[in-house]
Amino acid sequence: MTSSSVNLQTTGMSDAAEAVAADDGSGAASCSRNPLLCFLCEDYYSDPCILICFHTFCAKCIRTKNQEGKINCPLCG
Repeated sequence: MTSSSVNLQTTGMSDAAEAVAADDGSGAASCSRNPLLCFLCEDYYSDPCILICFHTFCAKCIRTKNQEGKINCPLCG
């Protein structure tokens, strides 16, 4: 590995560390959220369902969002 590639990697990691440090808790950074929790009930997935947008919800939670036979992702809109 050349020294220039090491410098690029270090710079990239430093930028990521700065982004985490600058997180204001608004939810913009997904690093702090447990990926095993449903966005709707905020509990661990029960019978997880993955939508076409790749967001995942409990089956019972997403069924409550059923409108006229169509389920729209609560996160995407």
